Amino acid sequence: LFDWPIAGDANEQYSKVWAISNYFDHDPSTNSLQDYNCGTRTYDTSNGYDHAGVDIFTWPFSWKLMDEDRAQVIAAQEGQIVFKQDGNFDRSCDFNNNSWNAIFVEHSDGSVAWYGHFKNGSLTSKNVGDMLAQGEYLGVVGSSGNSTGPHLHFELYNNIGDLIDPYDGKCNATNPGQTWWADQKPYLNSGINAALTHSAFPDFGNCPQTEISYESTQFDPNDSVIFASYYSDQRSGTTSNHTLIDPNGNVHVSWQKDFDNDYYASWWVRT
Repeated sequence: LFDWPIAGDANEQYSKVWAISNYFDHDPSTNSLQDYNCGTRTYDTSNGYDHAGVDIFTWPFSWKLMDEDRAQVIAAQEGQIVFKQDGNFDRSCDFNNNSWNAIFVEHSDGSVAWYGHFKNGSLTSKNVGDMLAQGEYLGVVGSSGNSTGPHLHFELYNNIGDLIDPYDGKCNATNPGQTWWADQKPYLNSGINAALTHSAFPDFGNCPQTEISYESTQFDPNDSVIFASYYSDQRSGTTSNHTLIDPNGNVHVSWQKDFDNDYYASWWVRT
């Protein structure tokens, strides 16, 4: 059973550094989609490719997290490195034919997990043939290869080489009635990735520019403070409540944000 393969570094201050963009596509027809939960949170391409894994992207400030080595890929299960590739360009922003930076790990039952799109030069110093412990560092989430932004592509094969979707769900045709996760995360992972204060509105720029977050916890009297919350899987019909408490423990101001739309990732501010 697998642990979750992404974690913040040891000094990470955000509550969470990831969200999910795509699951495994179980519908073999072009322009027709079905994920393990019978939804359409996946993709295929006109050349016949059906998405073969789960895409876990970094959020918020994906490029900043990559540049600062803050979103790390870890081994979901112990095993042996059977493939390792590094040295490839890591700031892709669109579909392409570039080679990715990747590690493939074979487990004791003969199954193999693919980890792909690492930051160039960030991979573990271990080589093909070396053993890895569960939870051991593999590299930093990047955007090498056929990628539209920093994310981990996690792909799984069983001991006879069949492609497997590790999620338990009624529309999982590869692995019905069984999960490969030690603690399978819900289909929608709604939550607050970070609650931050800024000296100016964050500048997300254009891919692959590094975002300028303007994060700050130091303000002088009469300064403007921007309060921002960063959400994963924002869901329509839900509400986020905020309270600002002064140094004496008294409530200075409270506000509420009602969500009217669904987003994989979102951010909202108040000045």
